[in-house]
Amino acid sequence: MTDASFAIPWLFVATGTAVSAFAGYRMRGPKGLGGAVAIGMLACVLGALLTVATVWAHSTCVEVLRACASRGDENLSYWMHSLVGIPVFWLLMLAFPGSEDRS
Repeated sequence: MTDASFAIPWLFVATGTAVSAFAGYRMRGPKGLGGAVAIGMLACVLGALLTVATVWAHSTCVEVLRACASRGDENLSYWMHSLVGIPVFWLLMLAFPGSEDRS
């Protein structure tokens, strides 16, 4: 039996990366310090929501689908990927220049 535990959190990190890039493109960069802080809070919410989704997906994979092996407390390492990705999500949202910056 193959263990899909490794792939599940990276699927959610990839989703968060895509959502962050799309949100950054749509928002077109921060509007001053307040905008950067607001985008940081948005990145934190995204990371927290993706962590909850990862926990649910991994638990479903272990208990219902039986495609993942349960490793007890080591399962927590699979759940932390999206939280560690928060700075990446934030930087992606900040990466796009504002509409007033473009020539």
